Amino acid sequence: MTNNTFYPFKLSEYGGAYSLLLTDLKWDAFEEAGFLGNGHDWNRLIENLCKDKQIDLIQALEFDSEADMFCVRSHNKEVLEKISEFVSEFYDDKDSLLNHISKYAQYG
Repeated sequence: MTNNTFYPFKLSEYGGAYSLLLTDLKWDAFEEAGFLGNGHDWNRLIENLCKDKQIDLIQALEFDSEADMFCVRSHNKEVLEKISEFVSEFYDDKDSLLNHISKYAQYG
């Protein structure tokens, strides 16, 4: 763990918009669950997690992931901090991560 408030993400700011970036995508855990583990898989996981936990979060988000990184943007820094809190609860615990992948990384 780190003292980064937005762990496991990196936060950047440009022109009044904030971005959360994730480059350690935990490929192995996603592959173990039958997914590629790319940024698009993280998109689904985060989007579905937000819908489940706090549906109003999703309206403030703009996803912009690539194959090798996850990125989500918002003008609301607190929304991104909430996402960081959700993910930091399971990111470093492989069993919990696998459970979240199975539950939230699904299409639809």
